[in-house]
Amino acid sequence: MPNYFTHLQFGGRVLAALPEPLRTRIEAQRADFDVGCYGPDPLFFYHLHHDNPVRQVGLRMHKVSALPVFRRLARIISEDRPGGAGYAAGFLCHFALDAGCHGYIEDRAEGGQTSHLRMEGEYDRVLMERAGIDPLRQTPMPRHRLNPEETETIALIYPGVTSRQFRESLGSYRRVCRLQTLACRVGLSSVVDNLSLRTPDKPDFRGAVLSRRAAGECAVSSTVLDTLVDRAVPIAVEKICVLFRAAAGETGLDSWFDRDFSGNRCGKPVENVEN
Repeated sequence: MPNYFTHLQFGGRVLAALPEPLRTRIEAQRADFDVGCYGPDPLFFYHLHHDNPVRQVGLRMHKVSALPVFRRLARIISEDRPGGAGYAAGFLCHFALDAGCHGYIEDRAEGGQTSHLRMEGEYDRVLMERAGIDPLRQTPMPRHRLNPEETETIALIYPGVTSRQFRESLGSYRRVCRLQTLACRVGLSSVVDNLSLRTPDKPDFRGAVLSRRAAGECAVSSTVLDTLVDRAVPIAVEKICVLFRAAAGETGLDSWFDRDFSGNRCGKPVENVEN
């Protein structure tokens, strides 16, 4: 996905707003936190040349209730698994941002004015430029290297995915993001967009590569996303605290966790939404 920078920036804002001592605990696992901010997206990039069960895990996870995965995250926190606290907090940041923004993005994309990926990519451009980063020349992804114990922890979150498969997915994800930057630099955005139009049976990947100039049709969506992102920060802070209290056995996971990555509630009664 082209919106990795938005997720990293959002995660940084949430981390800075967490209460102590929780913030210090998570900062001690910053590499895991940053990888968690990508959510399940790296799985999309496992062996891209063909469909496979690992990719399907990531795709399915976006379409169903996130409650089961948060129960697993609470478990790895409670068991003090290597990197578990950091990854869990980052994953929740990813989920909170997706749930807060995807509904708007999907509705606008259905209107035909622009595409899902273009809106996300253009918003990444806006945030990078605000940070003094050239989105056509730089790929500002942290170069964290997780140890095998940490990737084994992460693999526990994804049924049927091994530690090795997750590492390969993460490596492929980073390579694709760098290739997207290179494709921007050499002006391949129109080629990619035209290819998408010629393959209507495939997902719409218009906007996967940024054009050299900002897409004017995304000016409104970027302004709206600024507001939605701001609103999502305190929600993520609150729910990270709930997740860690649930891991400690002090409370259950409330109904907010029982929704998909587009923010759609899945309708499970609150009394059944316990850790």
